[in-house]
Amino acid sequence: MICRGGCDLFAAHSTFSLPAYNRVQGRSLFLISTLLITLFAQFAGLDQQSNVEAQRLLEQIELGLKQQPSNPRLLAARGLALERLNRDRDALQSFEESLAISPKFLIALEGAADITYRTHDPKTSNYLSRILQQDPQNAAAHGMAGTLAFEEHDCPAANQHFAAAESALSDNPLALAQWGECLLADDEPHLATKRLGQSLRLRPQDKRVSYDLALALHLDQHDEEALEITKTLDADSAVLNLLGSIYASQDKVADAIVAFRKATELDPKNEENYIDLASLCLDHQSFEVAADVVNVGIANIPDSAALYTLRGAIAAQTSNVEQAAADFERANRLKPDASYGDVGLSLLLGQQSQIDEAIAVIRSRLERAPNDAKLNFLLADLLVRKSDDPQQSGQHEAQRLLVKAVGLQPDLANAHAALGKLLLKSGQADLAIKELKVALEKDPNDRVALNQYVLALNRLHRTAEARAAAERLRDLLSEDRRAEVRKNRIRIMRPSAATQ
Repeated sequence: MICRGGCDLFAAHSTFSLPAYNRVQGRSLFLISTLLITLFAQFAGLDQQSNVEAQRLLEQIELGLKQQPSNPRLLAARGLALERLNRDRDALQSFEESLAISPKFLIALEGAADITYRTHDPKTSNYLSRILQQDPQNAAAHGMAGTLAFEEHDCPAANQHFAAAESALSDNPLALAQWGECLLADDEPHLATKRLGQSLRLRPQDKRVSYDLALALHLDQHDEEALEITKTLDADSAVLNLLGSIYASQDKVADAIVAFRKATELDPKNEENYIDLASLCLDHQSFEVAADVVNVGIANIPDSAALYTLRGAIAAQTSNVEQAAADFERANRLKPDASYGDVGLSLLLGQQSQIDEAIAVIRSRLERAPNDAKLNFLLADLLVRKSDDPQQSGQHEAQRLLVKAVGLQPDLANAHAALGKLLLKSGQADLAIKELKVALEKDPNDRVALNQYVLALNRLHRTAEARAAAERLRDLLSEDRRAEVRKNRIRIMRPSAATQ
């Protein structure tokens, strides 16, 4: 697993400027308050001489408030003057007094939002929400809301706000970087490269953004560009892990192994480095080396459920059933709230034709986590494997579970493919094609979905579409064979064996 955002979230707020305080609302209010608000907009951001003017205007406002203490415009104007004098606490109090009288007064809302945002006050979200209710196109408010959502790790909301704030982000490298990182988190590497590239052009020395951009380029299959950036970064564990992933995708296996090994040496307590190196070995059918890597990882991280699960999977692939079962059980004890051990054990039981036992394991896990999309999918898969008869109750339950799985996680391509296959088997070719299309949109290289798609198109006599899909399937299978040949040519040997 590659670390995103330099393994850290940005701590600082992005800088935004709310619109100038120059709106005129209502003829019945004192003209002086409108004029004062306009004056503050004019000298906002100027030099120290404006502070003298702010103090003079504050004195005039105080005189006005003696006559009309409940005038919301005068209270807001006082807040602006106090803010200009760096008296944020008093300014916020004045804005809040204005809002207590006139809750929708936009100038006071913007002033309060500006101060609470700068001071990391939890009331900021409330003020921004009230601003956007009245002014949905307020780019600066959307920008602030985007940063707050980013800090709350709510990337879908952050992405929506940043998109609405795009016009205010062109010269804001931090917000652009946050937007890019959230696009990465939402599996949008192509869009992320644009925003991260913008950020990096504004701050060329920002190594954290450089890392994120390299990661986005790698995930978007632009490995040469990613490699060029990665080589400029300090070789810490995260950078070496990314470098290893890039080399692996380029079939530079020896370079990938060196990078992953260095990553494990620099950060021996990071399980992901062992997992990625072992996975590379498994890709090339080097089971013994993969097991050695995982054993080193377990020695350094004896409480890693993920590493025990991986070792169990390796043991299962080499027919060491007892070792596999023991490792899956150990993973479950180490992390009972996760699905590592239970899922691994269920897969092992399924592999050993102990389908009923596997179903019992997953049912038990689902009782504790009924809204886990992948567990719903796994149980459906086991039920389908138990019986091929579409009229049996297990098939009906499997279909219900798959519908739930795609509802919980719409991007779960395997579940859409499995649901399409079940629908086709039950004679519902039209509905099957819809699910299979979704599966192929999520994963165009899903061989199972493509195969079922060809069958469904033929069932509906859509011959030309079926022929085109069948050609695509043949191309994929040919590429699979070529990739398998390439991988099997490269066997990763144990160091001792390689030197004999």
